Amino acid sequence: MSDDIPNLNINSGAAATGDHSKAVGQGGILNEGQARDFITGSFNTITNITHIYQQQPTDEKPRTTPLPHEPRLKKLFGRAAEKAHLSQLCQTIAQTETGQLLFVSGDHGYGRYALTQWLTFEEAAQQNYNVHHSHVDDNKVEELIKTWRDTALRSGVRHTITIVVLEGANNIDPTWQITIEKFVRRELHDLPLLLLIPIYAPVSLANPDSQLVGDVQQWAQAMLNNQQATELYLGSISDKDIETLTGPCDSRLITRLQNISNGQPSAVLDQWERWQHLELITRNTQGIWQIQDEQIWGKDWHQFVDEQLANRLQMYEDDAPPYSEEM
Repeated sequence: MSDDIPNLNINSGAAATGDHSKAVGQGGILNEGQARDFITGSFNTITNITHIYQQQPTDEKPRTTPLPHEPRLKKLFGRAAEKAHLSQLCQTIAQTETGQLLFVSGDHGYGRYALTQWLTFEEAAQQNYNVHHSHVDDNKVEELIKTWRDTALRSGVRHTITIVVLEGANNIDPTWQITIEKFVRRELHDLPLLLLIPIYAPVSLANPDSQLVGDVQQWAQAMLNNQQATELYLGSISDKDIETLTGPCDSRLITRLQNISNGQPSAVLDQWERWQHLELITRNTQGIWQIQDEQIWGKDWHQFVDEQLANRLQMYEDDAPPYSEEM
């Protein structure tokens, strides 16, 4: 028996994946060929079971919640203009005590989750803003709105504002939509409250020619058209955004990151971390990131990183708590 195939002592003549009793030799020891057959049969059965459980039901409505293989940005980098916009919006609400509804929109992996985290944990802490997280599955919408109202009124007494983040809004039903619209139209204007709703949208809601993916996006677009809300759309990141992640580096690295990611922040971050992990890049004596070997820029390298990116987009597993979905 070869060194790479260990002896397998089978206590039972049948494996969980099928009857392999005929493959067991004397004393319950498999020879090399029998061991390969046993392992192959078990693997194929497990693969079939996995395939069955991974099959997604077919829904009539478009899916707006990302699957595990769809990317989510694990940490925020760049986005200086978007941060400034949110900071200014909060300051305006604090000064005027006039509430606003803001949709933070974008495709999967472009940072709706990460930008909202920055606002509610970093900016809010520095500015002493009150933060309230709600989820569409937590309560009835009327109960949530009462909580928003009471929290905002208490914030007004303390001369600050409340930031309410409504999570899970990609799948809110028409009853929620109507009730929130009434709240925005009748009450929000008189409260020191920013109602922030992250929403999946592969193109800007403000684009009249955009092909919206579902009822929720169409509802949000109607709110924009009626001037009851504004939108902060997260599109592709710039070279300057990427440089805030990498720090000083060979400009070709930034160009390459931009090309292989098509401006998607999660792909940029993942590839940058991959390069570092594989030690394909290193810092020189001036502290500038550079390529280890000039030959790495050849055709084979380009093909390699493209294949790695494609594999990542298929196998990505989301491990970023506390939210269960990209907002």
